[in-house]
Amino acid sequence: MANFEYKIDGEKNVVNVKIIGRLTLQEMIAFTNVIICDPYHRPGMNFITDLTGAEIDPSFELLSRFLHHLRAHELSLGKFRWALIVNAPANRMAGELLRGLSTLSDAYVLELFEGYQAAENWCQNDLTIS
Repeated sequence: MANFEYKIDGEKNVVNVKIIGRLTLQEMIAFTNVIICDPYHRPGMNFITDLTGAEIDPSFELLSRFLHHLRAHELSLGKFRWALIVNAPANRMAGELLRGLSTLSDAYVLELFEGYQAAENWCQNDLTIS
């Protein structure tokens, strides 16, 4: 079971997420639902997700099912940037697959980073999605 922490920064328009441990599809969906239901979350907030302490199964099926869940909640999420902080090879592989699958969505753009500052700079650089 993975540990999940998040903090919503309304001033910076970003949701900071940190996940530690082995992450299942059910947990990914549950964690997303918690954030969407938070009264401080607004559609269009960017996400910075720190996966440096997480273990993610980089299978196509798991990741495509999670992205299907995101598509079902596009109105609640709005258009946003999603920065993934990854360091382990398996997490990088999962991130690359997510990034590739994400090109099919007009709702968000996803990018991979090795550190928080670069991820934050990218999210704050241009808040529009082209």
